[in-house]
Amino acid sequence: MLLKHLYWKGFYGIDNDILTNVLRYFGGFYKKFWKVDESKHRGITHPFEPQLVDAKSIAVEKEVKGFGKVIHLEYEDFPYSQAYDLLKIVDENTILGKAFMGQFGKGRELFNFSMSRIYDVDFMTEEDLLTLFNSNDLSHPSTESEMKGTWEGMLVSDSAVTPRAQIFYFEYEDGLFDMRYSFANMLQGRSDVSITDRLFRFDDPTPFHDELRMVTPNLVVGRWVTEWSSEDVLKPYLDDFRRILPIEVSHDAESFFQKLSQMLPIRGVKLPKELGVSFLGVERNENDETRIGLSYILKKISNLTATS
Repeated sequence: MLLKHLYWKGFYGIDNDILTNVLRYFGGFYKKFWKVDESKHRGITHPFEPQLVDAKSIAVEKEVKGFGKVIHLEYEDFPYSQAYDLLKIVDENTILGKAFMGQFGKGRELFNFSMSRIYDVDFMTEEDLLTLFNSNDLSHPSTESEMKGTWEGMLVSDSAVTPRAQIFYFEYEDGLFDMRYSFANMLQGRSDVSITDRLFRFDDPTPFHDELRMVTPNLVVGRWVTEWSSEDVLKPYLDDFRRILPIEVSHDAESFFQKLSQMLPIRGVKLPKELGVSFLGVERNENDETRIGLSYILKKISNLTATS
């Protein structure tokens, strides 16, 4: 379980309709509150995407017909002021909520949600994962024997963890280590493994590599990332794009790629952190270098591996 004192993390239902699924994976949010006086709090609602939005609100306890004593969350600025929330406190770590569109008391109910300050690892955010990953107290570089077995991988977004997306098979015997993977039952292969005093790493023939750290014997946090770059993290992909698109616009003109490069400012790009979206994140280190990648968790499902 993860305990978050900084904010209340929002959750949607488990219904499988299209709206709920979209909200679950791409509509994640959190709320923060601070006390103004004995009867009023102020707060913000911050969606994980886009990351630049902070919807300011005023929270006042009210008696509402049909709901009893609730907290009315009134949004201050347009366009959020066209909606409001009703919150019911369950306990010190749990809140139930309903979102409405329209004037208070006459609004049309949009959806239900809940909020909590304590939640399972299946709902961890990318920030939670990086906190675990970068802490020597909370995680450690695993050994070959600790990784031996079959592991299922789930991608981590700020909203929720996906269903199983990949399976890793780690075999270790007589000092020899073999790692195989299956991504979405479509992409399979082997990776070269290396272990340092900081992380467990494996590489394959792509610009990305995996970095792992073990939290418990049955839980590993991982990052599938590019190398750190101080200049242009997109350069390898632009180079590939240049190789596969040498298409001339006309016999006496530049190629399609050159034409596109002139139209779009894509050279020399250092990615802003705010560009990150669900499952794909931009990370910046203390040297102001950036890299892009995916975050995921691995859960051990067997101490045995499938046969080759």
